[in-house]
Amino acid sequence: MPGMFGFMKSSEKPLALKCPGYLLLLFIAVSAANIQAAVVLQYHHVSTSTPASTSISPNLFEQHLSYLQEQEYKVWRLSRIVEQIKRGTPLPDKVVAITFDDAYSSIFSEALPLLESRGWPFTVFVSTDQIQETSGSLMSWTQLKQLQQRGAEMANHTHTHTHLVRRLPGESSKHWRERVSGELLKAARILKARLGTDLGLFAYPYGEYTEELQALVRDLDYTGFGQQSGALGPDSDLSALPRFPMTNQFGAMDAFKTKVAALPLSAVDISPHRHLIEGHAALADGVRLKFKTRNFRPEGFACFISGKGKVAIDVSAGKEMVSVSVPGPIDLKPGRSRLNCTVAANSPELEGRFYWFSHPWMYKEADGSWYQEP
Repeated sequence: MPGMFGFMKSSEKPLALKCPGYLLLLFIAVSAANIQAAVVLQYHHVSTSTPASTSISPNLFEQHLSYLQEQEYKVWRLSRIVEQIKRGTPLPDKVVAITFDDAYSSIFSEALPLLESRGWPFTVFVSTDQIQETSGSLMSWTQLKQLQQRGAEMANHTHTHTHLVRRLPGESSKHWRERVSGELLKAARILKARLGTDLGLFAYPYGEYTEELQALVRDLDYTGFGQQSGALGPDSDLSALPRFPMTNQFGAMDAFKTKVAALPLSAVDISPHRHLIEGHAALADGVRLKFKTRNFRPEGFACFISGKGKVAIDVSAGKEMVSVSVPGPIDLKPGRSRLNCTVAANSPELEGRFYWFSHPWMYKEADGSWYQEP
């Protein structure tokens, strides 16, 4: 009679019966293949003498890499991950991409040797207007070319690293679109001329984006990356893919281990959906989210808001959907904030791992003016 692996004699026992643990191993292998998750890490400075909000020490950065190596994570080019998601090709489990924003010199002096010794690729998002012929706080074009030759890929971070969501006084939608498109297209031209590359990958300066800006990025055929946390998966929005910001504060080893094992959780619906919050009553009714039911216990959901910590939520679970509500009013401080929701996976092969969702907000000052950068 036909067996799992061809034909076998009637007196033969299937392999699964000969080896009681075989079915469990097969189940775990198949489940792992269907996890469909990749995590993108975002760094800026690798230094002890740069601003704390965007810096990780060389020692902690090396600990990150050592952990990835010891745990047999697969470090891929960011472009490879994006291509697999676009094609609908399954992602293997434990895939990570390493990215840097702003092309700081410490990437060349501190990060490159550690990555190159492991043969690992990485991506640098470059704001082209700030790169000079000689290096200073930022790398030079010569150093960027050397990085490219030694395993890095270069991607678009606009020309001037401006706040793209902020309109100039009296600027119309048409003129705003032209100006912002120019930021991306000019950077693309310079990267092509200087380094011979245009990967179609783009990182929003400051992690700021609106629905209107996302639409523009899609129209320009770019894949956009923010600074909100979470993992990538087949349902991820290619105009605003998440990355985990890594600093001394947010990259401590216990947190790092949890984050690199994160699983993607995309909201089917979020209300209100907007990212730019104007007016102090804008979130008076709170936030409502809907997720597809997966192998998690809905009662295990937890949500956190920047500056507030864990917040009260209401959870309603159906057969196909789970609704999570954060009751209002939600008072945000001017600046950038995030809503993060996590829930533990509920299957043996995913023990200790969390599905992770993040929604970023920008909140203006009470008088309607834009907040200042810290």
